[in-house]
Amino acid sequence: MTPALLELVISDYRSGLSVYAIAETHGIHRQTVTTHLVKAGVTLRRTITDAERQRARKLYDSGAYIKDIAKMLGRNPATIAKMVRPREVASSPRARTAPAPGTPERACPSPGSGS
Repeated sequence: MTPALLELVISDYRSGLSVYAIAETHGIHRQTVTTHLVKAGVTLRRTITDAERQRARKLYDSGAYIKDIAKMLGRNPATIAKMVRPREVASSPRARTAPAPGTPERACPSPGSGS
């Protein structure tokens, strides 16, 4: 990478462009962008702190939507989903699907009931 291109990459990153956008703009691999930013001493902004993880989890557990948490934390909703969903299992109310409106709920047949 030439010094001129490196300056452009650093400038783009500091102006808020993502590593992916910079890589596409300049026709280089995203890992090349990251490697050169780190070598240049640029602090990458996408490191997720434990405090941020805990805050996202608390907000999610209190009923906040992923998209709203993402806005509050300045993150992509997919990032928030990855932070809060790994602990979610089928026993969680959000993991279950609700019956369609107007459809009666079906009870699960009990073992040995012949259904």
